[in-house]
Amino acid sequence: MVGSAAVRHGLSAMSGTRVNRRQFVSVSVAAAGSAALCCAAAIAQGSAHGVGIGGGFAGATCARQLKRLDRKIQVTLVETNPTFIACPFSNAVIAGFRELSAQRFTYEKVAADGIALAAARATAVEPGARIISLADGQRLSYDRLILAPGIDIRWDALPGYGEAAAEQMPHAWKAGDRRFCCAGSWKRWKMAA
Repeated sequence: MVGSAAVRHGLSAMSGTRVNRRQFVSVSVAAAGSAALCCAAAIAQGSAHGVGIGGGFAGATCARQLKRLDRKIQVTLVETNPTFIACPFSNAVIAGFRELSAQRFTYEKVAADGIALAAARATAVEPGARIISLADGQRLSYDRLILAPGIDIRWDALPGYGEAAAEQMPHAWKAGDRRFCCAGSWKRWKMAA
């Protein structure tokens, strides 16, 4: 609340004029500082618990930064997969210049940072109660929630293109074995040329 008041005050003071970069940064820093002070006060009252849903780039990075902000904060990362398959540089896998195994990352370093891992799918979020239900029956309470579940394919969204069709014509939305399948097709195509 304090942070948003600072932004409203700062922007209202600038109304009618064009906001330059220095003014924008000044107001943003003031708002962020106010928000950090409010967060620090809330944390000082007890052990805060932050939960992140999704272990991709966004979720894992947010969880790690939250833990680095204050080691006393309890942080839990909810992710169903034991490894993360990164998309950047996966074009090198398709072209045969890089192994798919080089794209796989475990969550060992995340856990080493003091972050608890919940290897289950989040099935419900109750914002009023600040509780997350997991597929394995666990219920996690939280003070702050990070929602970063990533993307997934809605197989029913495109008529005629389902999971079976994806085996013949792989998609490129999610990294993993389908991209490796493309790598084999690419090599065969290069040999035929």
